Amino acid sequence: MCRLLGWVSREPATAREVLGKESLAAFIGLARYHADGWGAALDGADGPAVEKSTLRGDTDPEFVALLTTRAARAGLVHIRWATPGLPIELRNTHPFTYGGKVFAHNGAIYPVNRLDSVVTEPWSSRLQGTTDSEKYFFAILADLEEHGTVMPAAIAHVVERLTRDYRPSSLNALLETPSALYAINDHDPDAAPGSSPVTADGGVSVDHATHFDLRHHITRDAVIVASSGFIPTNADGWELLPNHTVLRIDKATLTTQLVPLVR
Repeated sequence: MCRLLGWVSREPATAREVLGKESLAAFIGLARYHADGWGAALDGADGPAVEKSTLRGDTDPEFVALLTTRAARAGLVHIRWATPGLPIELRNTHPFTYGGKVFAHNGAIYPVNRLDSVVTEPWSSRLQGTTDSEKYFFAILADLEEHGTVMPAAIAHVVERLTRDYRPSSLNALLETPSALYAINDHDPDAAPGSSPVTADGGVSVDHATHFDLRHHITRDAVIVASSGFIPTNADGWELLPNHTVLRIDKATLTTQLVPLVR
């Protein structure tokens, strides 16, 4: 179980600029609880530049500096709360990358010991780590390659397959391609973690009943997607994404398209 943040902006912007000082402080503060590492992908001239660490984000100066000083037209940030049994190693730290695409996941897919069948050769030999999340990502890439589908259709095919054959608590994810950022919102609300709420440094309480909620905010200059827990639920301009949908954000125009996932 993790936290997700993504944005696309007209001009390069830092996470602090797109979120605001208080919400960014709350996001960083959640790393006290989601303490199993962090990762980020920030668009540059040569594509996404990915940085990762297994350190706790709120105590890692590199994480704080990245969010406050590194500007990009598109960004994807993940703080990790590892699924039990999956090692806290750099190769298991989100986001995962392949072929110019970047992926970060919030949730778990059970049973983990049966997930090897999700990704077949040659894709299975390309895996770097052992997580359910990377296998979920590669299953989407395999669908794109094998069936010639477009991205929303590939996502829908894989989500349908995983919900049919496995028991995912959540398939929520951010997936970035050279042309778009996709926010996948597909989860079981009853599978939200049952731990006691904590309070982030920014003063925003973590409501575990809505742990898997995703919201987005459209401004004149940016589109932002965020997990729950660090944006107040009554914050102006933030809208809840419907469950079982994919939001596509065009990186050139910032136009959005909401695509339903047939269950």
